[in-house]
Amino acid sequence: MARAMARRLRILALALGAGLACASCGVLEELDKGKAELDKISPSARKEAEEKKAAAAEAARTGAVAKAAGAARGARQAAAQWWKTARSIDSEETSEDVVRCLLNGAETYTRKPDCLMRGGRVATRSP
Repeated sequence: MARAMARRLRILALALGAGLACASCGVLEELDKGKAELDKISPSARKEAEEKKAAAAEAARTGAVAKAAGAARGARQAAAQWWKTARSIDSEETSEDVVRCLLNGAETYTRKPDCLMRGGRVATRSP
């Protein structure tokens, strides 16, 4: 009889231990889920998320600024290179008979005979 009672107590203890172990697993899972939810809505978590967003925005802005500065630098270099080899559209030499013509208060550049024929006055070039 004592043996049977001891056996029943062991079985009961094992069952109780197994039940508590399984129940505590569920409780621990619920506690973990609850902690994760609290971390999402806590003020410190929100502040940390805002700081991360601000840092990402700052990195994007400085990256864009650096990219724009690089593009501007490239444009200046391209312009300087172009001016080294720039040529006039017209390959003819400039004509010496082209003068500054003052006609009715307007200033034009024409050949000297055309200016005089239209009634204009040949203005001298300033050095």
